[in-house]
Amino acid sequence: MARIAFHSPDVVVEVAPGVTLLKAAQDAGIEIVWCCGGNAICTTCRCLVRAGAARLSPPEPLELEILGAVELEPPWRLACQARVNGDVSVEIPPIP
Repeated sequence: MARIAFHSPDVVVEVAPGVTLLKAAQDAGIEIVWCCGGNAICTTCRCLVRAGAARLSPPEPLELEILGAVELEPPWRLACQARVNGDVSVEIPPIP
C-alpha cells in the first residue's frame, strides 16, 4: 500500500499502487475539479506535489504539454495522470 498525504484539506489515505491521485481523492471524498473525464485535456485536476514526486508515474508528453500550456511545470501534476507508486504528499488548490 502507498500513503497519500493530501493537503487542503489535510487527509491521509492508503491506496494500492497504480491508483491515480484523482481516483484516490475522489474515493476519500476530497473535492477536486475535473472536467475532461481524466483525459489530460483540461488541467482542472492539477495538484502540487510537495514530496515524493519520484514515487509517482513519470509524466507523459501530453501531460507535460497541457501543463506547459497553462505555464505550469513539475512539481505540478495532473491528478488524473499521476499514478501512485509509493508515499507522496500533494496539495490540491482550492476550488475557485
